[in-house]
Amino acid sequence: MQGARPSLAAACAAAILVFAAAGACAQAVYRWTDADGKVHYGDRIPKGFTGAVTRIETDTPAAPGVAPATPGVQVIAPPKRTEVTPPPREDIAKQRRETREKLGERVSLARERLAAARKKREDGDELQEDEHQVVQQHGDPARFANVPRSNCTFSKDNTGRVVEMCPTLVPGEAYWDRIRNLDDAVKSAEEELAAAQEAYRRGVD
Repeated sequence: MQGARPSLAAACAAAILVFAAAGACAQAVYRWTDADGKVHYGDRIPKGFTGAVTRIETDTPAAPGVAPATPGVQVIAPPKRTEVTPPPREDIAKQRRETREKLGERVSLARERLAAARKKREDGDELQEDEHQVVQQHGDPARFANVPRSNCTFSKDNTGRVVEMCPTLVPGEAYWDRIRNLDDAVKSAEEELAAAQEAYRRGVD
């Protein structure tokens, strides 16, 4: 009486054990069915067996220390490290010298502007032709010694003293506006020089 056919689960379990054992020492596993219908697996065919034999190829074991490749996973090499060249160090002493030179030039220029503003103010007291106005002034005749007599008139005051009235040139509004502008220019130049000197002392612009 022939034995019962092995169940599919038992055959699969046997195949797993055979594969596990064969994987360590062989590259292929053979499958055959004997005369009783029992399926066998092994790394070699029994002597004298004349039935059908199926060769099952197995994966080559990975070399020690090398992880097997995972299907569907792309291995990306890390990016190459780029060497960054550091910027050249600044010459601090040279930078300070250049700053001091600029601040010194600023002080010199401010002094020149102040001297020019003061000179212009000193020369600005003279009354210009378009800056005067004529007014009638009266007083002692000796006061108008330099005024042409044809332009003057004489009268007496309440005490009976003789007084003279003559036209006189006096500064007009245009004159005083110009003087105020000259004074403002001098003040602005003084403030500019003070600021330049303070910056030079501190060493910052």
